[in-house]
Amino acid sequence: SSRPARATWGPNQHSCDSYLEMSEVPNEAVAGFQKALKKERERCNSGSASSGGSGSPITGPMAMPSELDAYDFVLDGLDEDKDAESGESVRKLKLTRQSSEDVPRLAQSSAAELKAPQGFRRDYLQRKADAQGLPQDSRPEAWQQSFIGSLGPLIRCGYYENYLGIEGQPLLRPLPKDRLGFSTATFALLKSIIGSGVALLPLGCAQAGWLFCIAALTVVAFMNVLSIDRLVRCSEIAKVPGYADIALLAGGWPAKLALQVSIVLNQIGGCIGYMIFVAKEAQHLGLSFQYGILIQLVFALPIFQVRTYKKLEYSTLAATIFLFVGLLSVLASAACTILSQGVDPGIVDYNPKSCGIFLGLAFLSFEGAPNFLPIRNHMAERKHFRSAISSVMFMTLVIFLVMSLSCYFAYGPEVKAPVLLSLPKNPWSQLVEAIFSASVFLSLPLCYLPSAEITEIWVFGAERSSDGHKASGLRIGETLFIAGVALIAGPFYESFMALVGVFAAIPLQSIYPPFFHLLLCSSGPTEAAIDITLLIFAVVSMVFTVMHL
Repeated sequence: SSRPARATWGPNQHSCDSYLEMSEVPNEAVAGFQKALKKERERCNSGSASSGGSGSPITGPMAMPSELDAYDFVLDGLDEDKDAESGESVRKLKLTRQSSEDVPRLAQSSAAELKAPQGFRRDYLQRKADAQGLPQDSRPEAWQQSFIGSLGPLIRCGYYENYLGIEGQPLLRPLPKDRLGFSTATFALLKSIIGSGVALLPLGCAQAGWLFCIAALTVVAFMNVLSIDRLVRCSEIAKVPGYADIALLAGGWPAKLALQVSIVLNQIGGCIGYMIFVAKEAQHLGLSFQYGILIQLVFALPIFQVRTYKKLEYSTLAATIFLFVGLLSVLASAACTILSQGVDPGIVDYNPKSCGIFLGLAFLSFEGAPNFLPIRNHMAERKHFRSAISSVMFMTLVIFLVMSLSCYFAYGPEVKAPVLLSLPKNPWSQLVEAIFSASVFLSLPLCYLPSAEITEIWVFGAERSSDGHKASGLRIGETLFIAGVALIAGPFYESFMALVGVFAAIPLQSIYPPFFHLLLCSSGPTEAAIDITLLIFAVVSMVFTVMHL
């Protein structure tokens, strides 16, 4: 039927009466609706007259409801089940009303698409395809969105927004719409695991020995696969989407609070490590360490006030590109050193005195545990998540082993943390250091934001502070704290990061998942034995790391 759009209704446009006349609705329903509408108008007019006791009638928008309001009122009051014919008429009226409300949103969506790069070109191609009757599934994906838009699933920072229990929302929430294919989800998982911690592994390998390095990384990767499988099983059986929801079901608010504390320690520790990393690179390029911290503090104070993940997506894309460029450059430099000078003669296979540092750094390097479940929830086919995470863990293990062993074999016991400090001094290595430092600094806001949201809930409650100045003051204090600890912990960089791995990363990755699974989902003695084994090994790893720092 031909009908005006929702946006055209108004006192000087089509009225409800003309709308009904243009609709394919039986005359009986139209007459009944017009009668009810007339009665509603008379009631409103009589109310207005009785309210104007002082001689001045009520005017303006409060004088009587608009025709649309009366339309809604009458439709809600009609009985669809009174008889078959009138019920079908009312349902048709409601359906027409509902579908017409979508017109402004569609128009806004089209306007946003047109404003995007190459938007008019895509719109022209879509209209031409419509005229020729080309089905939507036969049209190229490039017609649907811009190139930057197609990168959305890869650069999205909000995968774990609202899933860490930081929004104060109800326990049961609807899952997001499916949007990620297998390859896209695999890349998103890989990006969430690999971070700047990989630059510390060569020094840890030098502290522990190459044989211990291979064994420890393999065991940690295998433990992560088992722990993630535990989380997925908890999510599937308990029908909840997030890590914090699982914690709340398994152990109540104490378990959720413990999870939040671990997340805050992990994120704040990561921010401190990032600042030390950049300051050491600045020191290597000629600035003092203290000056490097101060410069970062000046930029971090305003950047840390960002409160939405979406604003960080493009900086995260740049950080990801810089990270992989830096890693490839470091690997190329190490390979050239090995080919030209051979393997350093000072390498050892095992060093029992300081091997704990590497174990802590290994757990810290497999970061991103809070992201795994939300990325799975965004997958189009969640049944493929286990194969995706297994593939990602294998690729991550290979990258970490190649990075650790090649740099250790190239630079020997003198390898430094971060490994970029071991590169030979030349313009190319300085450019690589600058690129890697930019990657680390651009990752700072994203690393800080989850901890900031959790601490704001601790201080101001679930509704957050109605006064934005108080929240900003809290963030300023946290930023100063991060910079101060980075200034103090700089000389003990690798040991500090190993402790972060012990007290934050190990609980998130290898203690909470099997513990929650043991409480919620263990279906037999075999499952319980696996959970208990993971718990024991995680606790032993914590004690071993602390004793061998």
